Amino acid sequence: MRKEHRMSAIIDRLEIERDKGFSFEGVNPSVVIEELLPHIGAPNPYLRDTLVYSALATLTTKKALTKEDYRKLLRIYLSENYLFYNITSGHVKPALKRSFTLLQLCVLLDVEKNRHVFTQEDLKRLFDSLLDYYGQEKIWMGYHQDYGWVHTIAHSADLFKGLFSLNAFSASKMHSDLEAIRGRFIQGEHAFSHGEDQRSAKALIEGVHSGSISPSSLAAFVEGFERVRTLETVHDGVFPESTVVRRANAAHLLEALFVGLPDKPAYKAYAATIKRLIHSF
Repeated sequence: MRKEHRMSAIIDRLEIERDKGFSFEGVNPSVVIEELLPHIGAPNPYLRDTLVYSALATLTTKKALTKEDYRKLLRIYLSENYLFYNITSGHVKPALKRSFTLLQLCVLLDVEKNRHVFTQEDLKRLFDSLLDYYGQEKIWMGYHQDYGWVHTIAHSADLFKGLFSLNAFSASKMHSDLEAIRGRFIQGEHAFSHGEDQRSAKALIEGVHSGSISPSSLAAFVEGFERVRTLETVHDGVFPESTVVRRANAAHLLEALFVGLPDKPAYKAYAATIKRLIHSF
């Protein structure tokens, strides 16, 4: 009961602050952020999604934090206590903390675009950490009946989008990210059904618009989906479920990418290849 009472008190306090625009007047914002961080992945979806996320995002973007405050937050978020929290456990609850850390990293990138608070080394570490996390994360569900939105893949896509918008990374790093995204969508274990394809396509399209993803990189990414057919097996004329899942995931991502590609001559050939691949699935 003591824990439930404590959670109720936190919710009550944040509801009062929400009604005031999360202004937290007269309080050091760094202290409030520190108090909220342990609840970033709270199992209660109302506390986590509506209150803690919004409060942290508002404090991070609208309060007068120093560059060192932002760099400290980045270090915290990229640590084993947040982005990599219990990542090998295979349980959903720790994934909530990892997933909603991704969203706060997106908030930090919004700050970076407006105030340039991070060094190139900071951004490189964020880029590398996201790629490392994306490869290790094994909880791929979009929604849980008790915890609400989990969305590890969708939130990863949001962070990819923010990083791609910076156009600040080498072609080899971009290649690694594109390989990772395609690899996630040609696995045959989990069917994505909660907008992961659309969010990932938006990240790719942002990369195209910003120049982070070159035409040749996009071509290689798209053509790599040809591998889906080489991964297929047939037993007595019937595809196994993994093949059905793989085809559906790949087709949905490519469909979302096709819709969002710029209507320019440079992309016509890629659009034709995407269309052919979709029909082949």
